[in-house]
Amino acid sequence: MEAVRLDPESARARLVLGGIYLNSNVPAAAEKEAVEVLKRNPANVQAALLYADSFLLRKDWKKAEQVYLSIIRKMPENPVGYYKMGIAKKIQKEHSKAADYFSQAVEHDPKNLAVVNEYVFSLAAAKQTDKAKKVIEGYIGQDPENAYLWEIGGRYALAAGNLDEAEKALLKATELAPDYPRPFYELGILYASRKQLPEAEEKLRQAVKKQGKDAGAHTLLGVVFQLQGKLEDANGQYRRVLELSPKNPIAANNLASNLADHGGNIDEALKFAQIAREAAPEDPVVGDTLGWIYYKKGLFDSASPLISDAVRKLEKNAVVRYHYGMVLAKKGKNEEAVAELKTALSLDPNFPGAGDAKKVLETMK
Repeated sequence: MEAVRLDPESARARLVLGGIYLNSNVPAAAEKEAVEVLKRNPANVQAALLYADSFLLRKDWKKAEQVYLSIIRKMPENPVGYYKMGIAKKIQKEHSKAADYFSQAVEHDPKNLAVVNEYVFSLAAAKQTDKAKKVIEGYIGQDPENAYLWEIGGRYALAAGNLDEAEKALLKATELAPDYPRPFYELGILYASRKQLPEAEEKLRQAVKKQGKDAGAHTLLGVVFQLQGKLEDANGQYRRVLELSPKNPIAANNLASNLADHGGNIDEALKFAQIAREAAPEDPVVGDTLGWIYYKKGLFDSASPLISDAVRKLEKNAVVRYHYGMVLAKKGKNEEAVAELKTALSLDPNFPGAGDAKKVLETMK
């Protein structure tokens, strides 16, 4: 802003400032900077893209696409217009049209693997799976030593549910580029889906070692630790995620739940549960966690509506039914409490808290 004040004619400063506004979700301010540049130079492509992107962020598809199409008409050999139209169609879930535009972008810039990636996954989303696979195989055939291509192939196979094929491709990517973190992260997802938790942990450890600021990798590693009962390690990962992304609902919720249920500071647990609730107000798991912490603090009236709503949305979840039963018992609604606790035990006789549920049922006899 100071640079623009000192030199209002600086297109570069205005475009950088507009990009910051766009990334900060202030599209109107981004549009203003783009317009100022275009007033001085109507042919500035970056300014035109910033202008269109500001409308895309506001979901004003028509205005955004008008600009992208104008760029295509004026510069038919430049892939950027086709690429941006592909992104616009992808966001609107018009996958076949997105694939068509990405195809044209690839045609004009066949070595841009970011565009190839978009093309492949748009084909897959458009149910053109055979074509998507041929595109990947064609690129790998031309450049078999390219780790990024193997990683694209691995992610595609993973999304398609071909886990053995995905594993082979992703391992090849790690072999070709051992410092590239993404394949390790994808392998962590794959092994976690197979319940191969030690293998998932190993790959995710490598992913976060190579890219320490990847909140997604830290979150998944925390979940893998938690599934193995390594709660301190899990909590350490969740805390790291919240340093990187302070409103991450998964990390905040899981950390709150662990602190509440395993001897942590209940007030700290409440703080993290409230962060998760603010970030994901409709998530019933988050609502249940916050409600359960209110229960543990003796705030039964505050707990009841949250857990009641969670039960309505997660009626097959034994832990949530148990939580609601315990709240009902504290509110003196013994008949309803018994029904909820019995339902919880019928859904899963060994859920965490099953022992407490049985004890409460015994006292109610």
